Amino acid sequence: MRLTESGKFFHPKKNREHMHPKKIIAILCLISLLSACSFGGIWSSPPIRAQVVGENGLPIKGAVVVGTWEAKKEFHHASLGYFEVQEVTTDESGWFTLPSFPPRYVRDTILTTEPQLLIIHPDYQPELLVNSFPGDPGQAPSVMKFYMQDRQIKLAPLRLHSYELRSAVLSVTLRLGFSYLGKSQTNSNFCVWERMPKFLVELEKLRVKLSNAGQNEEAGFITPLETAISWGRTNCGDATKILKEVNLSQTSSPQDK
Repeated sequence: MRLTESGKFFHPKKNREHMHPKKIIAILCLISLLSACSFGGIWSSPPIRAQVVGENGLPIKGAVVVGTWEAKKEFHHASLGYFEVQEVTTDESGWFTLPSFPPRYVRDTILTTEPQLLIIHPDYQPELLVNSFPGDPGQAPSVMKFYMQDRQIKLAPLRLHSYELRSAVLSVTLRLGFSYLGKSQTNSNFCVWERMPKFLVELEKLRVKLSNAGQNEEAGFITPLETAISWGRTNCGDATKILKEVNLSQTSSPQDK
């Protein structure tokens, strides 16, 4: 309590203004409305080029590389799915190039962790590479460059019953969460799984290999391709072509049938 210039006593607790409940509700509604708005922005990507090698430094031919660019909500960063997916394979020297894409509008925002690369090869552990921009995490620059540009990406040999393989499979499958859901929320011009058929085929083969080796928990991280693709059939058409490529009748383990 203190004496004011007018000579009256001021009591902080008694004179403090209390916000009316309706005002609080209005503010919360405004925040909710703003979080639902699509501010968006313009992003582009130059070509991404790198070399995939083994631990001995020798090039790995035929590794499947998938570049994924994911959009997030502006405020709470909930995923909106992929707005771009590209798939290539490494050449005899282990090099790959993911094509560039010109400036395009994307809602709501892209984080500094984009793009993320998925790499798989029958003789090596699958790999997830998360982009890394200098500075604090946040919105990516309008031109998204990859931190491993023109560098070597080393893959570890496939070691069954290893913690490293378990961790690698879990990381890759978590990133693939939106790959099986049909059309992207941010780009309805393509179905996500149609953009990475080779990768999904190799992942299915890895699932079967893990299952045959008795690693049922690790195999369980990977959704069977036939099941996963069926989720997107309603708006993406039939996946018969992809299922023929993997030839499930010959690669499925006894417990899968």
